[in-house]
Formats: sequence, structure tokens, C-alpha cells
Amino acid sequence: MAFTTRLILIFVTILSAQIGFAASNVQFKYRENVIINAPPAQQQRIIGLLKTAEASIVGRSLLVQIYSSPHILTIEHSEYAINSAGKTLLSLSRNLDNGVGVDALLKMNFDLPDTGSHEVYECNGGRTAFTAAMNFIHELRHARDGMTGQFIGHLFEKLAVESENLYRQELSVSERRCLRDDEDHAWQIWFP
Repeated sequence: MAFTTRLILIFVTILSAQIGFAASNVQFKYRENVIINAPPAQQQRIIGLLKTAEASIVGRSLLVQIYSSPHILTIEHSEYAINSAGKTLLSLSRNLDNGVGVDALLKMNFDLPDTGSHEVYECNGGRTAFTAAMNFIHELRHARDGMTGQFIGHLFEKLAVESENLYRQELSVSERRCLRDDEDHAWQIWFP
């Protein structure tokens, strides 16, 4: 096969993949530095969760800091984020913990129902309910820490659970109990 023919096939493959991606996810600018990348139905769900967060004390505090950051938060629908419930990706940079900050990518499966879809297995053997809004607050804390340069590696998960627990207190529901400074992440076992 000639070099130009291979090059054209590669180009067509890449182009068709991009068209397929563009047809499923649509970018929407929610705020100056908040971009939603999701199909229209999930965009509405994300906007609903943002409004729920804005209506809570802890969510409003996190979002004020995110909105005032010079960095971009991209919130993306991901079908593959169902087992972990959500994840926030940050660029590895010295700006993670020096007050400068980095861009953040928050991925969740926004098709998950508001309640009853996930539980967290606690270190004492019990299970704690985990709703979409609680998960969103948890991931917003990760995003806020990265975007404001307040990332503390060994406390990254503990701090997100603390914000989640503040939100749980606002709702008068049970809090997550395992907040060990070391290996807290080892206690997060999801039951979708």
C-alpha cells in the first residue's frame, strides 16, 4: 500500500472518530471557566447538579472558588465512570500545591439516578448511601483543590470526603466515617 493511501486512511479514521465523538458530546459554556462536555440530556442533569451545589453552603463555597479561579473546569459525561461513580483528573504540575493551580477535568456518569445507585463500604463493615449530588460535591472538592493550587496529595481523598460530609450534614443524613489520613482510599469500595 502506498504511503499516501495509508495517510489518507489514517486521516479518514481519525476524522470519523472525531465526528462520532462530536455527535455524542456537545460543549456548552456554563460559566467563564466552566465547560460542560456532554450530550444534551446529560447537560441538563449537570446544570441541575451545579444548581443543587450552588444552593448548599459547602457547594456554594467550592463553586465560588472554582468560578474565581483562572483555570478551566471541564465537566464531562462518561459512560465509563459508573463503577467509581466519578473522578477528577488534574495535570501533574508544580502548580498543584503552590497556590497557582491547574485545569481540572471532572468525569461522571450523569445517567446515574439521584439515589440508590451506589454505596460506600466503610472500614467498620457498614455501608453508607452515596447519591449523585454527594458524589458531585466530592468531585468538586477535588477540582477546587487542583484549580486553586491547594492540592495535598496524601490528604486528597480525606479532604473530599470532609466536604462530602459537610453536605451530608446539611441534608441531615449519615456521614461517611472512615477518614484516616493514611490509606483512606483503600476503604472506598463501591457497590453500583
